[in-house]
Amino acid sequence: MSFPERVKEDALVACGRRCCICHEFCGIKMELHHMALHSEGGKDTAENCIPLCFDCHSEQSSYDKKHPKGTKYTPQELTRQRDSWYTKVAAGLADPVQTDDHRELDREVFRSIRRVFPHDGPLKIIRASRLQSSDDRNAIVAVYNSLKAQMSDPGFEFIDRELEEARANFADAVIELYQINWTETMYCTFLVDEISTPDNYKDGTSARFAGGYEGFIEGWSRVERNRDKAGKALRPLAEKVLTSYDYLIKAGRRRTGIDGR
Repeated sequence: MSFPERVKEDALVACGRRCCICHEFCGIKMELHHMALHSEGGKDTAENCIPLCFDCHSEQSSYDKKHPKGTKYTPQELTRQRDSWYTKVAAGLADPVQTDDHRELDREVFRSIRRVFPHDGPLKIIRASRLQSSDDRNAIVAVYNSLKAQMSDPGFEFIDRELEEARANFADAVIELYQINWTETMYCTFLVDEISTPDNYKDGTSARFAGGYEGFIEGWSRVERNRDKAGKALRPLAEKVLTSYDYLIKAGRRRTGIDGR
């Protein structure tokens, strides 16, 4: 027997005619699978129905219990897969159906990210440094400026929901790191401007620095302490940038099917 027409209709509407396992849009190339088979007491009810594409449906019947290879879908797992997908479709959280043109647009954005943010560029400096020197700080500024230039392009976004979320998380992390970096750098610059170099203060006659040479040494110690403090404050934010970047690149390769370089 097969499912009643109303059960079929409700299931196809609930899944948006997309497979509940792989989430590919199927159109008419879709089948309704009995999670608990008739031979095992399964019924023609909505609770026992899961819409699948041809490939995922064939996997359900191709598993050989006598010679098991891989891990068979259980009815309980299929139920959770279906219910989770129904919920996403109902809430409007399912990825838009993508055509080949859509996928190529996402590939172009991914290629742009790989080109503008190479792993061996300023991000490599941020990954390896303590974020205390001016070169370290300049690397942060370089990444931010590159991001700012890209964000001026309204086409700099993915159609794929997962990739767009990953891109946004990376952008937010870069902006947060840049803002804290700017604050800490301005404070260090203020301290350095008050000091100059040791040779200028050895005679203790400087009018700008009342403490003379000893005052200079104390002032420079303040700079070094602040740089160390700034580095420690920036490190967690830098790790957030790097983690979000790594995820974006890995997800991009997986979702677009290209390396992008």
